[in-house]
Amino acid sequence: LDPGALERGRERIRASLVRRATREERSAEAVEARVAAQLVRLHPGTTIEALGTRCGLVIEAVIEDPAVKRGLFAVLDEAEILA
Repeated sequence: LDPGALERGRERIRASLVRRATREERSAEAVEARVAAQLVRLHPGTTIEALGTRCGLVIEAVIEDPAVKRGLFAVLDEAEILA
């Protein structure tokens, strides 16, 4: 995994949240407060163990290889994350 991949992904999500909040909020402070409240709920990680019990939703972003996806889902199922 590219060490900067999570940070770049987080920044893309932040930029999207800012665009949306800017359409709905009047002040820069309100935009930042709204974005911060949403980002605090985001917990990116690179390991299954990083998910812990704090995740209600896992978004997989692995390559489009059926064997890799099956392996990931097997691990998620074993960790009782996948229902």
